[in-house]
Amino acid sequence: MMDDVLSLQRRGFLQAGALVLSTVAPGGAMADKSAGGSVVVYRADDAASVAFAAAMRAQAVPTFALGDDVVRQWRDELQALVVGQGYRMMGRTGYADWFMLRGLAAEHRIFPQLEQQPGPHSFDWVI
Repeated sequence: MMDDVLSLQRRGFLQAGALVLSTVAPGGAMADKSAGGSVVVYRADDAASVAFAAAMRAQAVPTFALGDDVVRQWRDELQALVVGQGYRMMGRTGYADWFMLRGLAAEHRIFPQLEQQPGPHSFDWVI
């Protein structure tokens, strides 16, 4: 029964994420000259996170496996995409990654467009 609930929550997030991405991607209703597309971040040691990334990669969305130093990864590669090129970032990660990336994006006045907690140890989000 709980697996059915989590599956419905995941499906709802993917649908909502696709809607958000379709409106902020180039050519969408909210698109502007700075919109660059979308990127997905995930944890390679989390099966749900990997499955989410695989589903998005199948739709030709670039994916980035998060390493041990999320702050350095943000500063070295993700910040240039999200802040500099207007990409939207989304993921299914644990609380620590979600909290850190949300805070790093907020330093540039970029805030989450969608957040949900489908389970006790995971967060789905779009920034």
